[in-house]
Amino acid sequence: MKLSKFSAALREHFDRLFLTPRLAIDLGVHRAIFFALCVWIYSGRDYSGWAQLSSAFWQPKEPWTYIDFWRPTPNDVIVGQQIWVATMAAAALGFFTRISTVFAALLGYLMLSFAHSYGFYHHRDGVLVSVMFILALSRSGDAFSIDDLLRSGWRSYREGGGILTNWRWATIRERMSVEDPCYHWPIQCVRTVWTLVFFSAALSKLKASGLDWVFTDNLRHIFLTNQYLYQDWARDTFRWGIAASLAAWPILCKVLAGFGLTIELIAPLALIGWRSRLLIVGLVGMMQIGIYLTVLVNFKEYVPVYVWWLGWSSLWIAGSAKFRRS
Repeated sequence: MKLSKFSAALREHFDRLFLTPRLAIDLGVHRAIFFALCVWIYSGRDYSGWAQLSSAFWQPKEPWTYIDFWRPTPNDVIVGQQIWVATMAAAALGFFTRISTVFAALLGYLMLSFAHSYGFYHHRDGVLVSVMFILALSRSGDAFSIDDLLRSGWRSYREGGGILTNWRWATIRERMSVEDPCYHWPIQCVRTVWTLVFFSAALSKLKASGLDWVFTDNLRHIFLTNQYLYQDWARDTFRWGIAASLAAWPILCKVLAGFGLTIELIAPLALIGWRSRLLIVGLVGMMQIGIYLTVLVNFKEYVPVYVWWLGWSSLWIAGSAKFRRS
């Protein structure tokens, strides 16, 4: 009896967390901003240099372990990257959204795993590819998309007896009245992936070094050594002397290490409510900015995921109410 009550309560909590009806415009705006930021990040990168390396460095990762018989040439990589960026741009516009999101996810998986097959592992890319696969399985093109405009035109064509009498983009006000759980679970899945990234990072620290991560001079040594490892790249940042100033206070370094580890451990609590979301996401953002200014680890790839914590329809309603009052 107690087990059945527990399972019922767990099911209710799961439904409330992932299957609450949500407005279509929220998912559409998230999709557009996410893929637009991904285009901004990856359009300026060139992965063709990896294809020029000797085969002695080739350590294929999935899915290249299954197609190990073929290694792309630099031209192949350039063409593949251009197609990938084009599919992400189409997904941002919501043009053939289902197809473009699927190809963006698959090509992103192939492109980034190819770079990782040479012994280089960029752990910040994985979260973006995971989000792309979530969007590929969702109905993210139902609103705020060119597909929505084309559907509106087709409806007008049929209702007008073959004449386009009222071809228009469905207004945001009309779209905000469309609610369905299919627009909510993708957003919650992306947020869950975001929290698990930091939670797993904390578990990795604890598994590798335990509490020595906090109670030794590990973070202080990182502050000091990175100034010399990345001198040319870090000149503009380290000239402020933030890392050196912090390293002069060993106890403060231990406090910062404990603070960062604690924030990563409690990251999943951001899924509970908007207050915990505001606190934890804000603290993680401040932590990543601090890491960049001291250790010079650039978390630019996380920017497209941070936008998923905003409720666009709520912001629109609040802004509209404030505009009407003014």
